[in-house]
Amino acid sequence: MFKTLSIVGILLLSQAACGEVQTVQNTLQATAESKQQRDRGNNFPSDYKILDPQAFLTTHDLANLEPQEAAIQLLQKFSQESEGRKSEQISVEYLTPETAAVTVTIVGLADDSVSGVRYHLEFQRNGEGWEMVRVGSQSQCWEGRGHQEWSGAVCS
Repeated sequence: MFKTLSIVGILLLSQAACGEVQTVQNTLQATAESKQQRDRGNNFPSDYKILDPQAFLTTHDLANLEPQEAAIQLLQKFSQESEGRKSEQISVEYLTPETAAVTVTIVGLADDSVSGVRYHLEFQRNGEGWEMVRVGSQSQCWEGRGHQEWSGAVCS
């Protein structure tokens, strides 16, 4: 952590003279977020409820889509019910030229027990395009309906 902060400080000082501080900050933030996603993608989190990729593809009509298209389409399925919506977030990261990780997060659902849902999808390129190889979900519960943190556990 100290090395990261030192590097950030040096980069910010060296770039300030060129007026590129905002660009460097954005790049550093994107790099930190990328590392978090990559770490999660390389070791699928145990706190996600593992879902069947084929059933998920069929249920959400995501077959034969590139990772970013799948993320947008999944988010659009939830956009029809925007009552109480607090935030929506999509993260698409190409970990290698052959693999991608997608995270779609929606907070503020119109549900009596689940306040938010997060999906993590992992894709691998095959000869014909992209294939979803793993998918998991997490939820946050409304107060008094279960866990308040992101978890694969069911809300009550």
